[in-house]
Amino acid sequence: MSKIVYVCYRNAELLPTIKAGIAHASTRILPDNISPNKTKVIEKEGVIYAIFNPVDSIIEADGNVLLGGIYGNDKEWGKLEQPIPDGSFALFRGNDTSIEVASDAAGSRSVWYYNDDELFIASTSQRAIVCVIGNFQLNKNVLPWILSTGSLGPSNSWDSRIKLLPPDSSALLNRFSWEVNVKSQTIKFNPTVASDDQYEDSLMKSLLKTFRGLNIDFTKWILPLSGGYDSRGILCLLNKIGANLNKLTAVTWGLNQSLTEVSNDAYVAKKLADYFEMPHKYYSTDLSDESIETIFNRFIICGEGRIDHIGGYLDGFRIWKTLFEDNVEGIIRGDVSFSEKPAISYDSIRSLQGMALCEEYANLENYESYGIPKQVIPAHLAPQSGESITALRDRLYHQFRIPTILASLNDLKLSYVEILNPLLSREVLYTTRQLPDTLRSGKVLFKKIVNSLSPDVEYATQGANAEKKTVFQSIAVVNFLKKELTSKNQQTIFSDEFIDYVLSSLKVNENIVKGNKTFKQRLIKYTPHWLLRNRARLGVPKSNVDFNVLAFRVYMAIKMNQLLHEDANELKLEDNYSV
Repeated sequence: MSKIVYVCYRNAELLPTIKAGIAHASTRILPDNISPNKTKVIEKEGVIYAIFNPVDSIIEADGNVLLGGIYGNDKEWGKLEQPIPDGSFALFRGNDTSIEVASDAAGSRSVWYYNDDELFIASTSQRAIVCVIGNFQLNKNVLPWILSTGSLGPSNSWDSRIKLLPPDSSALLNRFSWEVNVKSQTIKFNPTVASDDQYEDSLMKSLLKTFRGLNIDFTKWILPLSGGYDSRGILCLLNKIGANLNKLTAVTWGLNQSLTEVSNDAYVAKKLADYFEMPHKYYSTDLSDESIETIFNRFIICGEGRIDHIGGYLDGFRIWKTLFEDNVEGIIRGDVSFSEKPAISYDSIRSLQGMALCEEYANLENYESYGIPKQVIPAHLAPQSGESITALRDRLYHQFRIPTILASLNDLKLSYVEILNPLLSREVLYTTRQLPDTLRSGKVLFKKIVNSLSPDVEYATQGANAEKKTVFQSIAVVNFLKKELTSKNQQTIFSDEFIDYVLSSLKVNENIVKGNKTFKQRLIKYTPHWLLRNRARLGVPKSNVDFNVLAFRVYMAIKMNQLLHEDANELKLEDNYSV
């Protein structure tokens, strides 16, 4: 719900400039469809921090701040010498000698930081940092990742100087030496020796301990409920610990048509809520009557251009505006520590976790010829010696997908509500990493636990939101993207040749119906990439990134480049920032 920028400075003469940057950020980084609370600015010796849209759920003590929540009753969370607590949060704490910022065990809430000879800045917003720095340096390494995945890619930020704090990590600034030391807990899957019953007992205990540690008022929080295992697991675990579910409202969102589709998320969620006698609300994500430009820009501002998953936000964030104005403090989200994707090969794992490369798509394999930088996979995401293919899959899920993809999706909502992710508590994550491959794969053990707690209500097999392809092939969107990508009144970061190439293949289809992939599509998707590299011999062509989706990704990158230069107060329309 709130964003924070936390600044430690060496020279007091910088303070007026820092304050001006904070004031500038307060007018730019929050959504335009709500009336946010007044920015809260706190100063102490050598430190100033600002909380944008501050709310009562923020935990503060003696200049220390925690956005999110803690599982349990850790009263020492603000003391530097104490361990980082368990929870879903971004943590900022310090004293006269040191400043520390920390991420939660999953990296479910992104924390960014910047340091130079005079400033140390940490924030939940890249744009806020740029506002304070007063200049912007495009990190061109994000461009191939935006094209191939619709995300910034592993550990990337829009500005080449801003760093993403890894999961389960802290960055400690020594205020005397002005050195920053980053400490990260190792993410390693190392199964213990136990029986299946012992593994189940261990995971159940971890889950129940986490849920008993939820310190929230159910009348002010909601549970997004689908028809799958994850949110149902939360519901059943809350029921198991004796929570009063009559006070907790379940919400589901999607297309209007989804409510009557049997086996759809929306249909099944309503049956679950009725079984537990919970209040239930359904919110439509059908296209808002606002302009395409307004919807797209709000999506980019709320998520800072980190993800292209716009299907659930076509209502123009009407759902989240309503929740904010109804004084909902937050949502209990069902992100999980398990990956259901098959573990076949390293390349296929990467692709399925959302880390596919441009060279793996027929229409992007020549990306470098357009001046786009070479795409590089960081060494820490490569296979490790002695690592099983299943452990590799799950490590990439923890090291890449959660902090890159899922955290980006959380960011979209954090402008309006707080988020707790109890299934990603440190307690649960550490237990998960001690399970054998067979019990992690396909969420086997987690599903067994959920099934043991669940009522006899079927599971959903279809989602309730529109697919990206459906969104981007409408004539209104195609016309908008063509206009924006050919406009000479905005900066571009791609060559004219590449823009022409993308626009030449846009399609219009107003009658796309959401449905399952064909057998051929699934065969290609799950075939190992080492085998698909011999596509010509096999008679199987490389797949394409849908050109309409690609055009939106290009637009998103161009728009963010423009916004960040404006954040830095240095935008000149005549400048050319192309690669």
